[in-house]
Amino acid sequence: MLGSTVMNVGKKIERQNARSLLAQAIAPDAAPLDVARSVDVAFAHLLVSLGRWVGDESARVLLARAVDETRPQRAWLAGIRVTLGEGRCFVGLDERVEALAPTELAETMEELLVVLIELLAKFIGNDLALRIVIRGWPSGPPAAKEGESR
Repeated sequence: MLGSTVMNVGKKIERQNARSLLAQAIAPDAAPLDVARSVDVAFAHLLVSLGRWVGDESARVLLARAVDETRPQRAWLAGIRVTLGEGRCFVGLDERVEALAPTELAETMEELLVVLIELLAKFIGNDLALRIVIRGWPSGPPAAKEGESR
């Protein structure tokens, strides 16, 4: 009983941190495609940071596993692949996001970040996993490149 209480508290803290980190990455009143791109860039930034701790390919595999574990509850993730490089990491995200409600996208990305933290925590513990994710997450939305809408 105590173990499940501790797990529930841990999951609540992970969810609160995930929600806070995502809010930092997304510009207020952003269009769904801009939200997707901002979150994609934020996860790519996180992968680079995680790569310093566990290696680039291991970081990619952790995020891919998080996508796989989130997919049963979020069928629209079918076909999304995780890759390294070019400042983005979700192949296929832009094509799928236009049909989504903004809340569905936000809830999915929150769940994905929670699952990623949980997977990382299995190796190194919750406290260290949260610190690594918080330190690796960008502090604000990405700047728009010349010619891109915001």
